[in-house]
Amino acid sequence: MAERIGDPRSDLSIGRTGLKIRQRVSESDGSSDILAAEIDQNAVFEGRLQRWISNNGLTISLTSFIYGSAYKSLREAAVQELLPPAREGEN
Repeated sequence: MAERIGDPRSDLSIGRTGLKIRQRVSESDGSSDILAAEIDQNAVFEGRLQRWISNNGLTISLTSFIYGSAYKSLREAAVQELLPPAREGEN
């Protein structure tokens, strides 16, 4: 345990307030960016995404889904299923 806490790459550390556990997040990927932008632009989409997450058997927060390193393939599936494909010529 001491080695893990002493490792700067570890998700465990000790501070003045006690033991801290950081959640590992993935580097930003296209699906994370697309989902976060859609939530910012469309208030209804957040509820649709939360239902999609639940319907796929996950019991995690929206933030963990969007930024968690373990959910990349599911984020890509959510983008494919919930958002229309970009039309050619639009950016």
